[in-house]
Amino acid sequence: MTLVCQVRVRPGLSISKTVPKSLFGYASVGKLVPPPAFAVAAFSRSSLAKVNPVRAGVVYLRPKQVVFVRSTGPYAVSSVAAWDAMLAWINRHNLTREVTCGYGLALDHSGSTRPEDFRYDACIALPDGFIAPREDALPFETLPGGAFARIRHTGRYETVGSSITLIRDQWLSAQPHLLIDRRRPMMTIYLGHPTLQDVERLRCDVCIPVRTGHEEAFKRCVFNTSQAA
Repeated sequence: MTLVCQVRVRPGLSISKTVPKSLFGYASVGKLVPPPAFAVAAFSRSSLAKVNPVRAGVVYLRPKQVVFVRSTGPYAVSSVAAWDAMLAWINRHNLTREVTCGYGLALDHSGSTRPEDFRYDACIALPDGFIAPREDALPFETLPGGAFARIRHTGRYETVGSSITLIRDQWLSAQPHLLIDRRRPMMTIYLGHPTLQDVERLRCDVCIPVRTGHEEAFKRCVFNTSQAA
């Protein structure tokens, strides 16, 4: 039997009432992916603190198989709940040292989905040779590949929202040939082991899926040609 760990939260719930304080880095809990304080900053428009200089550009990422925990609700809360459950699973299986990278997927956007129905996946790649007991196995999914606009954030995870704002609202808006590809989710890749690093040197990559604007231009051209015929 496969365990699909899913958490649903109500809009307006206080994070402090939903998640133990230890997950915010106040106590030592396990410790693979960033303390979930990143979640609040990542999805809050009010998080505009100055970040360290970063480089933005387009990269091509390959698809990758991972296991995941999914939580549903506003991202500021559901992302915390998902990493809470994932950290607990990692600790149960003594994988803290083996797993050094985490992937966060924001699967929905406000243009088509209500915040209370937003889906967030906390993902990790399993170490080679590890097989979880059937009764405590997590489901698999494949991280989306393709072209992404990427910005490297260095510093406290609480300020990662500033990097999202920089690449989405400033850098991408200056690239007329690139459009956000809403068919794929935004992904944040958390690098390294946050409890073993200086909080000012923590790193993560914010990756926004993109496609070329020529695709839309081609569609318009075909449509106009067919109409003329």
